[in-house]
Amino acid sequence: MSSSRKSKNSLTFIDDINPIHDQNKIKVLILRLWKAYQRDAGNTIEMVLVDEKGSRIHATVEDKNIKKFDSVLKEGDVVTLNPFKLIKYSGDYKSNSLSFKILFYRTTQVKPCDDFPKEVPEKYFVEFGDVLNGSRDTRVFVDVIGQIVNVGPIEDIKIRGKSTPKLDVELRDRGNVRLICTLWADFAKQVKVYTEANPAAVVCVIRCAQVKEWKGNWTISNAMGATRVLLDPPGVFVDEFRSGLPTDGVVLTNHDNSELFAGSTVSIRDQFLVKNHKRTVRDIVEALEEGMCVTIVLYIHAF
Repeated sequence: MSSSRKSKNSLTFIDDINPIHDQNKIKVLILRLWKAYQRDAGNTIEMVLVDEKGSRIHATVEDKNIKKFDSVLKEGDVVTLNPFKLIKYSGDYKSNSLSFKILFYRTTQVKPCDDFPKEVPEKYFVEFGDVLNGSRDTRVFVDVIGQIVNVGPIEDIKIRGKSTPKLDVELRDRGNVRLICTLWADFAKQVKVYTEANPAAVVCVIRCAQVKEWKGNWTISNAMGATRVLLDPPGVFVDEFRSGLPTDGVVLTNHDNSELFAGSTVSIRDQFLVKNHKRTVRDIVEALEEGMCVTIVLYIHAF
């Protein structure tokens, strides 16, 4: 490693970022971009960035800087970024396992760049077995690829008084291992419409999926803003997956949700005291995602 000071014009790969200083300059694809709101931070722009080696980093634009960057940052664009601040990256849900993320300065420069490969190495796909055995860190999102073999009905679930579409689908990998995926909102409608129009072997790629445990089963779900669902996307990785699927003639079928989750049993005690995350009242009030949790409170008075 050179002891000389890094040139301000030289590029750094995400894996080589030095979190101690702010002289890093990176070239990245904006893989995912969404707007979020938190009571303490206000409105933010959130992004998942990936470099040409396939490594990812999370980035945030604070409320006070949104007006400057809102029209500059677009999902799917390739850009160079510098300078930027690196801050601690923690929380219940993370788009990658790094301990730090990017925070934009008002002076951060965003410059378009065309020199970027069409496909980058895939580092974040996980085996179905690693999800099903509960070994994954549920705080960190994962990528999965699978053939859709079963599709449940669209359900309307009330979340904060608003009706939200929900869809359960069953995926299988090349080893015929099955995994349930729960999709919400637009993702539910997207997959339902596509599978009805394409009842053959649909390959589904889900980026930044959330690993969850539900009624004794380990499943995956979309994480609202961060997740991207791709159906039969082009690419060498998908072609290789498709060519490795079992040649057993399995076709897509439709089942109700009870059939998808058949055989799942869990005691009431485990469901409420063991299986679910414990949250404070403040966590629940500020939550941005649907889910099940446990909170313990002191009952003082009933009105």
